[in-house]
Amino acid sequence: MATNSYFSHNTSTVEQTLLDNLVVESIQIMGMDINYLPRTQNNIDTLFEDAERNSFNTSYTIEVHIGEDTLQGFGGEGDLVSRFGVEVRDTVQLVMAVSRFTSVITSQDATLTKPREGDLIYLPMSSQLYEITFVEDMIPFFQIGKNYVYQLECSLFQYADEEIAVGIAAVDAVETTYSYAIDLTMAVGGSGSFTAGTNIYQGTSLTAGTARGEVASWDSSTRILRVINIDGTFNANVAVTDGTASWTLSSFDDLTLPTDKFAQNLEVETLADSGIVDFTESNPFGNF
Repeated sequence: MATNSYFSHNTSTVEQTLLDNLVVESIQIMGMDINYLPRTQNNIDTLFEDAERNSFNTSYTIEVHIGEDTLQGFGGEGDLVSRFGVEVRDTVQLVMAVSRFTSVITSQDATLTKPREGDLIYLPMSSQLYEITFVEDMIPFFQIGKNYVYQLECSLFQYADEEIAVGIAAVDAVETTYSYAIDLTMAVGGSGSFTAGTNIYQGTSLTAGTARGEVASWDSSTRILRVINIDGTFNANVAVTDGTASWTLSSFDDLTLPTDKFAQNLEVETLADSGIVDFTESNPFGNF
């Protein structure tokens, strides 16, 4: 038989609004503020549906509540020691109100209708970045006919040369600390000082330059300019400028990665050059 027509527990917008308000209020009382960083995919490969590079340029502050699986601490596999160093595989579960996401984030960007896998969450509590790996939107399951929260499953973010510039110093520092970088040693006699975050180039202009990059740091005492987001090939004995400061590049080694203490590309290249890799015709497994 059909349900009783005199009782309706699933269509009352007044009751749904009341429950939604209670959910929002409870999160705002017992929760914490986080920063939501939407991902932008740049130069998408239409064949493999993959972006050449991801960037994070916007931040939204919104409140969340720690999920049940994280009440006793971060989840995941914990800390592991491998040949590449210590790996931290923490996970966190966060609960966010649907209506708050709409009013705080969707109202600013209509393309963000719900939290997305791949977007980042910055937890000021632990000063860590987490990547959303899954968004559950049906827990609890249709209370009085509607869902009120998103349950975000997040894992500790592993930086892979993404561009991060959201205006939060602790977050933006991830890019300058872990991005692929090279050190450019300048000759004596330059002028001006380079500022972190500005663009430098070799050539007639930034857009027409033969090489360009972003300043990560500048040490005037050693005349070492650390550059990230590199495009093109730098040449020695050519001026490097940001439009104001100008120094002649003396030397650099693009095989030395100052931000990666476990990189072995320099050692591999050295051994290859010394003849450990045999490319002669007598080697049946080499190229000839």
